[in-house]
Amino acid sequence: LYLAFFGMSLSFVLYALQPWLGFSHSLAVHALSIAGVGMMTLAMMARVSLGHTGRNIHQPPKMVNVMFALMVLVFVSRAFLPIIAVEHYLLWVMIAQGAWISCFVLFCISYLPILSKPRPDGLFG
Repeated sequence: LYLAFFGMSLSFVLYALQPWLGFSHSLAVHALSIAGVGMMTLAMMARVSLGHTGRNIHQPPKMVNVMFALMVLVFVSRAFLPIIAVEHYLLWVMIAQGAWISCFVLFCISYLPILSKPRPDGLFG
């Protein structure tokens, strides 16, 4: 969640700098969307899936760190790298797409067993 809030803050900085630096406002929109929707949703799904299935929220699956690293890669490659090297814009977009898809595929693979099995504490839910 902290990464998502930090990313949202950076997105607002991009909005503020856009008139002076002259890059497309869509970079700031994408930065805010990736941080506010992508990272925040992933963080909440990862945390809530553990808590509501009776598992320890402090022991997430090992892939969680990889998922968040991929989401940071999405954020950087979609929002900041096009400012630095606009000539490789399509490459940055393709990297962001691949990392986004990989992130949520890893979530599905990691959390399917958690969400499809009974709670380990035996309670309903």
